[in-house]
Amino acid sequence: MKLLLKLLREDNKFKAVRKAIAGVEALPSGKEIKIGGLWGSSAALVLAGLALNQFGSGHDRSPRRGPSWVLLITSSLEEAEEAKEDLNLFLPGSAAIFEPWEDFSMTGDDASVGATRWVAPTAQHLQVLHPLLFPEDPPHAGVGAAPDTRTKIIVCPIQALLQKLPPPGDLTENTLQVVVGKDLGQQEVVGWLVDRGFKGVTMVEAPGEFSLRGCILDVFTHSSEVPYRLEFFGDRVESIRLFSPDTQTSIKDLKEGNILALDCGGLTNQTPTAGAGTLLDYLPRGAWVVLKEPEAIREKAKKVSQSIPWLYTHEEVDKEWSQYDRLFLSFLPFTDSGNSPATIHNFEVESVERFGAGLKETFAELRNLSPQVRRTIVFCNNEAEEKRFQELLSGEGLKIESAIGRLSKGFFFRDIGLLLLSHHELFHRYRLKREPKKPVSARPIESFVELRRGDYVVHAAHGIAR
Repeated sequence: MKLLLKLLREDNKFKAVRKAIAGVEALPSGKEIKIGGLWGSSAALVLAGLALNQFGSGHDRSPRRGPSWVLLITSSLEEAEEAKEDLNLFLPGSAAIFEPWEDFSMTGDDASVGATRWVAPTAQHLQVLHPLLFPEDPPHAGVGAAPDTRTKIIVCPIQALLQKLPPPGDLTENTLQVVVGKDLGQQEVVGWLVDRGFKGVTMVEAPGEFSLRGCILDVFTHSSEVPYRLEFFGDRVESIRLFSPDTQTSIKDLKEGNILALDCGGLTNQTPTAGAGTLLDYLPRGAWVVLKEPEAIREKAKKVSQSIPWLYTHEEVDKEWSQYDRLFLSFLPFTDSGNSPATIHNFEVESVERFGAGLKETFAELRNLSPQVRRTIVFCNNEAEEKRFQELLSGEGLKIESAIGRLSKGFFFRDIGLLLLSHHELFHRYRLKREPKKPVSARPIESFVELRRGDYVVHAAHGIAR
């Protein structure tokens, strides 16, 4: 996808946006940049191009201020999922979702309880928060795991931004730093983990577990997708490794690491509202805050905060994100309403809904557009779809590329002559809303005595029970 970003970065309109963000136009700190006309998934393409940490091309050699973090706010979880897929298509491994807490349905007495508590972060939250707190740790979970990108993009639906989280200090207080060559009592570490709700097991398989075998201590934290293996010589840490819980093979050797141990999920009564924070409290200075469809975000925030009074309001989070450079993205063009002209940039991007009428009609439309299009790419979900599409395309005399990838909504970027289409739009297929989650490997139980009250079981005749 680097060729697509290169095509975008050669466009004069895009260069003007980069210069405005870099401060070439002498805009004030904490400025707002409005970018309109971004239909479909073109907003993700533009954001991916802006997020790249590199110099301009051609005669434009001025470096832009590249952020290490970008917070993209959407009006719904569905939009966040689509944005994440699109960003990872154009800039692989750069984006992850900060999901809202699943139980936003409290009413009555429960809602009054929530008004004096923050929501304990889930494992998914911690995987995003960990690299924000400890950017020096290897990208073994959460976002920024791709080796070819430094920018990390957090996609956050507005309802997740409104929820109360523990302040960063609470997480750092529940973090243990381990360094190769430093003394760290093995039994003290075990006691520290037990005090924070970790469970001792024979072999770690899931977050929240640890295993002690002689001089080797395995720890599976909630903030990591893979566990740590600490090897001791007496009280001295001899080695630190990340390893696969399935194969027990090493993934990466570390010189140091930060083990974050915090109970996950649900409301907590440990911290009052005065000590609560938001995701913005974890965001470093110099980061970008990007609002996709700001009016829709405002309306959704108003609706959610009215129904759940213990959440933050749009006005409260607006005061926090106004301290960052903000980008406003919209599918409609922005108009000048008193702001400096340098803050408003509109692209010409068109819908591709007319391409789904039928295959013959689609090919005819592609022929009509061919003089204006430099590249046409159809994204398929798998190799079988791509092969079938190439078979249908053969003999049509059209110059159309195909690729495997998940594009949520196609678009015609007229400014750069780029036409991107998705297979599901062309053939009127339902798009898979979420990527299938990786299966969690686990060993079978050796005896029924290992079962605990509340565990799920499968009966041969009666099915699943608890």
